[in-house]
Amino acid sequence: MQGAHTHANIPQFRDRIFVAAFLDFEKLEKFSFPGEVQLTKTIDSFVDRAAKVDEQFYYLSSSRYYDSLAHKMKDDTAIYRIDDSGVATRAWRICPTLKANMGTYRDRVPILRDIHGIRKITPAECLALQGFPKNFNFPDIPMGEIYKQLGNTVCVPVVMRIARRILAMD
Repeated sequence: MQGAHTHANIPQFRDRIFVAAFLDFEKLEKFSFPGEVQLTKTIDSFVDRAAKVDEQFYYLSSSRYYDSLAHKMKDDTAIYRIDDSGVATRAWRICPTLKANMGTYRDRVPILRDIHGIRKITPAECLALQGFPKNFNFPDIPMGEIYKQLGNTVCVPVVMRIARRILAMD
């Protein structure tokens, strides 16, 4: 099992099972998955809480969840989420797994408090938390589809580490 927080120095719980298959049995016996790395980055390595993001990401005081979020979000350095039972009270130090249902249920996007209010993390922040380069952009597609794709992707640096191990065997 390889995770973003254990194998890529990215503060997101995203454990995944990767399978490496070889036609050559000798290569299979020589291959080993990359080891764990120390997590030194935090949510704030990927999120600028002083920057104002687009208004569409902020919860308005008239929002169905606003009062509960304002009450339960005690830690301004943590990240939160809404689950099936409503606003979860857990303050995450590492981003919870970005899930495909963020595209279907917009309130499933992880939430944080910045100096401007309570908001969902943006697609650019999700991309960073998946290890994509800063210059990566989506084509002009609906926001729900962007979040769905962000929840369906793998953590790029983990895949790169595995691929480098395979390529180094030649």
